[in-house]
Amino acid sequence: MHRWLGKVEPIGPSLAVYGPLAILDKLITFARVFLLTWLLSRSAYGVWGLGVMVFSVLAHLLVLGADEGVARYLSHYQTRGRLPEMFRRVSAAALIVALALAAVAAAGSGLIARALSTAPGVPTDLSANQIRTIVLLGVLNAMLMGLFHTLQGCLRAMRTLRLLGVVNLTYTLLFTAGALAVGGLRPSGVGLLWAHAASLGVMLAVGWLGARSCVLAQSADDAGRAASDAAAGVMGKIIRFGAVAMLAGLTWNAASHVSTWFIYRYHGLDAVGGYMPLRRICQPAFILAAILWPVVFGYVANHWESSRRPEALRLLNAAYKLTVLGLTTITMLLLVTAPLWFALLPLAYQANLSVVAGLLMLFQCSANLGMAGMAAKLNERPAALVLIIAVGAAANAVLAAMWVPAGGAAMDGLIGGARAAGVGMLCACAAGALYLAASRFRAHPAVYVLSLSPALLLLPPWWAAAIWAALLIIAAATPWVLTPREKQSLRDLLARWRRRDQGA
Repeated sequence: MHRWLGKVEPIGPSLAVYGPLAILDKLITFARVFLLTWLLSRSAYGVWGLGVMVFSVLAHLLVLGADEGVARYLSHYQTRGRLPEMFRRVSAAALIVALALAAVAAAGSGLIARALSTAPGVPTDLSANQIRTIVLLGVLNAMLMGLFHTLQGCLRAMRTLRLLGVVNLTYTLLFTAGALAVGGLRPSGVGLLWAHAASLGVMLAVGWLGARSCVLAQSADDAGRAASDAAAGVMGKIIRFGAVAMLAGLTWNAASHVSTWFIYRYHGLDAVGGYMPLRRICQPAFILAAILWPVVFGYVANHWESSRRPEALRLLNAAYKLTVLGLTTITMLLLVTAPLWFALLPLAYQANLSVVAGLLMLFQCSANLGMAGMAAKLNERPAALVLIIAVGAAANAVLAAMWVPAGGAAMDGLIGGARAAGVGMLCACAAGALYLAASRFRAHPAVYVLSLSPALLLLPPWWAAAIWAALLIIAAATPWVLTPREKQSLRDLLARWRRRDQGA
């Protein structure tokens, strides 16, 4: 069993196992969101939403980007036979840093709570002490989530995707069981934050033991490799790279929650409770991208570090185009079927249908930043990704200030906030395309078109879907999007999977 979980395979067979586990994981997540809209009041969901905003923004900060540094440089250690040493150093350093920074954040919880206060005259069900409790629980969740992300980064970089899939799915099952128990027995947003922290804590312990076992197994297989670099030097690279890359995650989370903050500040807890479930439901493209991009990057980085850069670039271009084509198709299906899946929500949410297009644009644009992000990491220029996302954050803040009016109707605030988030991140995609062109990263021309394709979501739904369908036909029938070599590689991969299934 251990050998099966810790097995390292080429990207196709790895995804054949990891993919179904990841999809099941996310289907359970979406089912949980729908169920919680029925079990929790909108104000209780709003409390959970405020906690999510806190721990989403702080998670990267409290580990100083250790997850990003590990994902970039683990291949360096692995190819030199120093995997156990790297794992020990990162585990200890991440834990110490997370505990120290979480203590600092907890000491400053009063300041964070004041920043979360509503504008004068906006009704709220929360006292200052209750907001501070939410912030403290958010800090606890942020610390645990940052460490969990670091563990995930180790598993992805080691390409032990089966173990990663099992760890992620088990965490989702644990939190879903805890959340539904809270919703069924004593519905509250605070209870949900406790359930989330408990799930993370359990899976951190179990997942770390599994990762350690895989590290020891892989190091035994690689025992003959010579170590040529000083470990301290590469550890310094991990820290420097991770600290800068952390700013990208911090900036993205801040940018994506600017609208949430404006909605809460000017329209109160119930408005946030109506916004946050839809925000989660509109995330499939981003969630799948968050699954796929690190996997792709693990393989690309391994080629890059092994002096096979032309092959790494070909893999990156092909993976980006195929992934964006698939993810945008899912986004368009969500857009045109929104009236159907909205019927599964309580009546109080069904008036919010107009919010969907902006939220889908936010998360599709975030997914499409993958190529620019991977290019910046491979070039060891994480600051470039920070600047790209900062463009989106600035645009989002400016637009939200204009489109989430104080004192207006709550529905106008929700629509304006979602649209500001989407258009803001579209600006980040444009900045990412400019970076690719300026860095001469040899991106295929279709990469630039696909990176800006979420602009279609500004059109009426059926117009957007029709234009996207035409682009899919062009991709299938011409070499303008996918090159003949990429199409042949895809056919070969599908043929191997079919033979494997038939053999099974």
